[in-house]
Amino acid sequence: LVADGPLCTRVPAYAVEAVNPTGAGDAFNAGFCYGLARGWDLLSSTRFASAVASLAVSQPLGVAGVPPATEVETFMAARPAA
Repeated sequence: LVADGPLCTRVPAYAVEAVNPTGAGDAFNAGFCYGLARGWDLLSSTRFASAVASLAVSQPLGVAGVPPATEVETFMAARPAA
């Protein structure tokens, strides 16, 4: 859920098979900060963070298995959030 002033938007998760939940929150936070550092708005940063966390839990290495931003963007373009 993203609250930006009077606007409140639900940001759904991406459906993936969870293999290792270790570091999911860290991966989300990293993705969120990545977006903010690039000047993205809160909603775009949160959507990206959701994708990063989804990819992280789908890897045996958890947060250590998060791919580069370009792969996260490809993941987002290939599947809609649930």
